[in-house]
Amino acid sequence: MKQHTRLFGLMTLIVLASVTIMGASNLTSDQILNSVYNSTDHTIQIGVSLDTMKDSTALTNAATFPLNLEHETSGTPAAGIGVGAKFTQQITAGATLVAKIAAVMTDVSATHDADMVTYLAKAGAAPTEAFRITSTGVVSLINGETIDNSTNGTVTYTTPIEAHVNSTSSTVTAPIEQHTNVTSHTVTSPLIGLDGAVTVNDSSADVDFRVESNGSQYALVVNAGDDRVGVFTAAPTVPLDVTGESLFTGAMTIEGGEFSFNPSVGAYNYTVVAPVEAHTNSTSSTVTAPIEQHTNTTSFTVSSPILAAVQGTTGGWSIRAYEATTGALSGGTGSCAVNVPSGALLIGSQLRVDTAITSGDGGTTWGAIYATGSTATIAANTTSFNKDTKVSTFFNANAATAITTGTTTITVAPNAGTFSGGVIRCISYAMVFTAMAAAP
Repeated sequence: MKQHTRLFGLMTLIVLASVTIMGASNLTSDQILNSVYNSTDHTIQIGVSLDTMKDSTALTNAATFPLNLEHETSGTPAAGIGVGAKFTQQITAGATLVAKIAAVMTDVSATHDADMVTYLAKAGAAPTEAFRITSTGVVSLINGETIDNSTNGTVTYTTPIEAHVNSTSSTVTAPIEQHTNVTSHTVTSPLIGLDGAVTVNDSSADVDFRVESNGSQYALVVNAGDDRVGVFTAAPTVPLDVTGESLFTGAMTIEGGEFSFNPSVGAYNYTVVAPVEAHTNSTSSTVTAPIEQHTNTTSFTVSSPILAAVQGTTGGWSIRAYEATTGALSGGTGSCAVNVPSGALLIGSQLRVDTAITSGDGGTTWGAIYATGSTATIAANTTSFNKDTKVSTFFNANAATAITTGTTTITVAPNAGTFSGGVIRCISYAMVFTAMAAAP
């Protein structure tokens, strides 16, 4: 037989078993007689016409609690015991339990702790835990993520998340990392911006920055305290410290300091594939021609076009290249101001027609000779006017002295008539001394 008991006075429910409140969710104390307790299914049934539970007091700045749910057990309380409320909603399939809320004890000692747990129905299944607030202020979400208000608002994610600067313009679907102590980093603008600047450590704090690649923990390291940047090195020792191979495309300038190759004298090659200048000691040798080559070929390998230099304890000699063009040819002769210095030992010259040569009064070919500091033929006067015509001639020391007696240039002339156009490029090679220093 069902037993029905009416509830009188202040609405305090002492729950001896699971209790479900059916019907309206709020009661007024003067309408409490409309509620009955059904001992068979342990429910409190409330008239559907009731819509308010009111507790009239004189309080003006504090909350009151008209509804008090208590759970009294005949056994020994243990962690996990709790009390709560169920919410049943009418749906197309009938009355269905859709949510629960409960206070669950995690410590039942004198220093007891309780969590507030919310259970929600999803996809037609019975309500399961959606989130809980612990006694320490940590909010635990459904997938294990937590928001810890006791440690400066630390947010911990256990699964990949999406981060949006602007949900209409940017989506991150890969896992991200977030600092676990928000007091150590301040972000005053969006952390990710496709259209804006990104500044890291704007406050100039002594905080290092590190980027990890798939194969290295130290793909990029910025040492804030020492003002150094490291690439694939954990501890950069200079402003830019690169471990491993490097590739530079485009111009490279080294200014205001020494260039040192292989200071540890290891078995490494040094290859030059374009014109360069190389100095063994910037205080003892100045290179004004395109390149010099060290004479110790075991330390590096060079490819043409380069020149060689030999240094003694003082002085030395080098092979230099001197290059110039005639400019637009006009008149009876043209000149290439290669300006090989006086006293140099001429080795030879190379000439090339860069722009086809023309003559308006009978010239059909051209020739070239050294002028001023030396006199010797470089190209016979039967050389073609055609563009890309080339001449390479070693100096004939049997025909004339190879030692220049003044600054040497090259003169070109047509076989007849005058020039009316064209350009010739001239490169002369000579061996020159480097002056010895004063005696100590």
